[in-house]
Amino acid sequence: MKSHHQRAIEFLAREAQVPVDEVAQLYEDARTKLEVGARIKGFLGIVAIRNVRTTLRRRNGFRRFPAPRAEAAGRTPS
Repeated sequence: MKSHHQRAIEFLAREAQVPVDEVAQLYEDARTKLEVGARIKGFLGIVAIRNVRTTLRRRNGFRRFPAPRAEAAGRTPS
């Protein structure tokens, strides 16, 4: 079974049209940087994913990725 973070990495790779291996490396780098000096490590993966998304957006000329669908995030549209 794939972890939540592995699925997020694959989603970001598709979203940014970047190889999964490249996104996985960005994720590992971001998580490693966050772990240094972190007292609470439970949310590091979530923050790392957010940082990778920001990196990919900047790298792609601030191109906006498609907005995630509310249904896919488990929310109903307002």
